[in-house]
Amino acid sequence: MKLIINADDFGLTRGVNRAVFDLAGRGSLSSTTVLVNQPYASEAVELLKLPNFSVGLHCNLTEGAPISKPESIPFLVDANGAFFPT
Repeated sequence: MKLIINADDFGLTRGVNRAVFDLAGRGSLSSTTVLVNQPYASEAVELLKLPNFSVGLHCNLTEGAPISKPESIPFLVDANGAFFPT
């Protein structure tokens, strides 16, 4: 049996990212999922350099603004182009 430990919400804050980097560097995490539309998501590129570490997508339809053009998904966003609050 293999235990997978995943850290969610990478990219949300610098603190979340620091924790993921620290634990991944120690070998304590197997993977993380990235909120690609959040302010610090681009830092995930550095995680791709780690051996035996996986990076996935955290599907997000409720927080912040989409990465797609709001006019292409009007059913998911409000008048300001942000996702509808939950």
